[in-house]
Amino acid sequence: MHALGLVYEHYYPKILKYMYYRSNRENYEDLTAEAFQKVIRNIGSQEGNFEAWLYKIAENTVKDFYKAKGSKMRLEESIMKSDKVPGNNSGLTKTELKMDIYGALDKLDDEKRRIVTLRFIQGLSSEEVAEITGKTPEAVRIMQFRSLIELKKIMTEENVK
Repeated sequence: MHALGLVYEHYYPKILKYMYYRSNRENYEDLTAEAFQKVIRNIGSQEGNFEAWLYKIAENTVKDFYKAKGSKMRLEESIMKSDKVPGNNSGLTKTELKMDIYGALDKLDDEKRRIVTLRFIQGLSSEEVAEITGKTPEAVRIMQFRSLIELKKIMTEENVK
């Protein structure tokens, strides 16, 4: 049981952050708790990379939640301290800029949003994302590249620079 406590301490902040960006402010903590309950119930069935397995459980928990609610998955804008962005001539605060970025992310399809979230918000490598998504690392890099081009286009169209 001590090992489960260590796993929880190490991965809880990562999964909580992932859930925050994959769901919304009202549900992300509950979804994180639910994901860890599934981990505890299924710990003996895990094969391969533990972290990839954990993120798959988290992703499936989010999918199940939205399937049950009958609503579309989306990223929720975060509420953060409002400070000016250094080197930003547009006058946008950090909060405004992040809300614009999350709004643009929300316009990506689920697969592209998931890749961007895992790579840039969670900080996982292409190899780790590949294991979680079942794609090759090269496919992840290609999807990442295309997603970033699409994000740039969305943000340019909305005059966010």
